[in-house]
Amino acid sequence: MASKLTCRVAAALALMGAGSAQALEGAWTHYGVRPLGMGNAFVAVADDFNALFYNPAGLARLDDWYLEILNPSIGASGATVSIFKEITELGKSGAGFAKTLKFIEKHVGETHHVGMGITPYFVKKNFGLGIGMDAGFSLEAHSDLDIHMNLGTEVMVPISYARSFLDDRLSLGITAKIYAGFEADENLSIDTINSLSGDGSSKLKDLAKGGKGVGFDVGLLFTPIKTMAPTLGVMIADIGDTKLAPLDATLGKQDARPMAVNLGMSVRPLESGNQYVLLAVDTHQVNQPTHFSHKLNMGAEWGLGRILKLQTGLSDGQLTAGTQIDVKLLKFRFATYAIDHGSIAGSNERLIDRRYLLQIKLLI
Repeated sequence: MASKLTCRVAAALALMGAGSAQALEGAWTHYGVRPLGMGNAFVAVADDFNALFYNPAGLARLDDWYLEILNPSIGASGATVSIFKEITELGKSGAGFAKTLKFIEKHVGETHHVGMGITPYFVKKNFGLGIGMDAGFSLEAHSDLDIHMNLGTEVMVPISYARSFLDDRLSLGITAKIYAGFEADENLSIDTINSLSGDGSSKLKDLAKGGKGVGFDVGLLFTPIKTMAPTLGVMIADIGDTKLAPLDATLGKQDARPMAVNLGMSVRPLESGNQYVLLAVDTHQVNQPTHFSHKLNMGAEWGLGRILKLQTGLSDGQLTAGTQIDVKLLKFRFATYAIDHGSIAGSNERLIDRRYLLQIKLLI
């Protein structure tokens, strides 16, 4: 039998994943699977339901209505998938404190992540509404038996309206969104983990923050000519900062969501029959003090009508890839991307967290 301490540490490390809420990783919006596959460069694309989150102006350019109710997603870090087997073996071996230390030292600095979400929506030309919901947490083990924990849940409910002008060359959109979030971001020592494994409700309350509020986004798309459809995109999220009221009297107050100015350009160099090639480049949160290496996003997509889409790109200095298959009632979306937790992207390979995200549309 593994010691009580070993079980608790192993259990804590096993939780190195449940998708840390996007707010905890500096996300300015609810990220979509297809955009993540193409390097998250989507501000000047915005040609599907993701327009609700990336640029509401895109709703003015939809050619039909679209509805999804059940479209659950699940994601995990590559390191998290491989660590589960080790944790199981550690628990079965009756490992003591020394073996547990070795296990933690081996994975020092790794960020482990598992997340779940759902994005029901209804969009049609000029109008859309949806819900972007993500929940989970991530953990990172340190060499001093200290574990950095990010725990959170985030819900974003956008209601958007858009119109086109100048013979559809210019599109403008506005979103009113309801936001609610809960987060805990702390370093946990062994003593803290022991206390949380018992009656730790009061300590959890001390660690947690929550907030709710209403914010506004505006977006613009400008396509001066139809040939190859070169498009400029502008999306300003959380205009004037979205102030948040306390979510609950027992929780601390969450900080306001800062305004994010996002710019993008896209072009379609090939469009023949039902095939096309789409190229895009974005700069996100240009008004915020994040290093430029985290702001640049580049992407490409090849599509065969609505049946098949293949994506690739570059985000956080790392390659991304994705696919989308749409066959009757089944829609399958997959993306792999990376989040670099370093202050400068690419400065430390140990801080690069490669992730895999799967979403399936069920029925409608």
